[in-house]
Amino acid sequence: MQMPVMNGIEFLTKVEQGVPDTVRLMLTGNADQKTAMDAVNHGHVFRFLTKPCPPETLTQAIEDAIHQYELVVAERELLENTLNGAVKVLTDVLSAVDPQAFGRGRQVAGYMQVFLRSFTVSQPWELDLAAMLAPVGRVTLPAAVLMKERSALTLTPAEKDMLARVPEVGAELLNQIPRLENVARIVQFQNTRFDRSGWPSGADQTEEYPVGARILKVLCDLADLESKGASKAAALRQMKQADGCYDPAILDIAFSTFEVATHPEAAAKPPVAVRVQELRTGPVLAEDVTTKDGMLVPLGGIGPLAGVRRTPVQLPGARHNSGVRAGVPGPKLWAWLRRPVAKG
Repeated sequence: MQMPVMNGIEFLTKVEQGVPDTVRLMLTGNADQKTAMDAVNHGHVFRFLTKPCPPETLTQAIEDAIHQYELVVAERELLENTLNGAVKVLTDVLSAVDPQAFGRGRQVAGYMQVFLRSFTVSQPWELDLAAMLAPVGRVTLPAAVLMKERSALTLTPAEKDMLARVPEVGAELLNQIPRLENVARIVQFQNTRFDRSGWPSGADQTEEYPVGARILKVLCDLADLESKGASKAAALRQMKQADGCYDPAILDIAFSTFEVATHPEAAAKPPVAVRVQELRTGPVLAEDVTTKDGMLVPLGGIGPLAGVRRTPVQLPGARHNSGVRAGVPGPKLWAWLRRPVAKG
């Protein structure tokens, strides 16, 4: 029980903190009641044994501890497999029902991974998953409503209400999956403003506005503004002007995370013209690209380059019959040239 630096109870407590799945046994010659109570209450021991301990008793305790460990691991693996399977089903259904929302979820999830490099949370996987599944409530929308929304047609009041309830419905779906309660809360509050307007109808007005939801609100709105043609810098500056909409501290971190100057006069560098044959592996298209017959080529700006500094590059086409265009006259493309982010 008494050891240098720390006693047995302190040691068991640290073991539990560092390796929580371990099954802890205590064999001691100090058999007083306080020691036993501390071992159970603080060290969370599975068995408390006193010296001298008969070999058969010690053997049985070890065998029981091994069985307990196997049960703990099996339960955790079952939960993880259930969680992973349920999440995969949801993402597969979302990608089939609403590919555009699925792609946006992936984009926001990429932004979240970058953001969390500058912002520490205890369970980052919950925010990653919330970003990916933020639009999951859309799987319940009728196809006709999705089509009208995509086509910018006038929606009925009932249809507008369906769209407004997407976060709430998504939270209800996620609440049915073990261990996703916090993810569900983040998704439920994703459209709530920092001034607490837009508070979910079913939520207690006295509860805290989840930090994860505040982050998700910033990143989702950033992605939405970019999808409408704004640059990341212009989008963030526009968001900074929206009083009461965003957590100022979260927005400031977004500026620094994505390396955007907070002052409008800090203009972006002008495009650099290069020949197509001068390109190397790494560039990502900055906007949608279509072939001459209207076929859509992969979405620009969405890919593995989230979190890297991007410099616009104008690409004059090498050949006039290349058959690819990107929203500018003539055989020209817009791309982003990958550059490592400066650390520190």
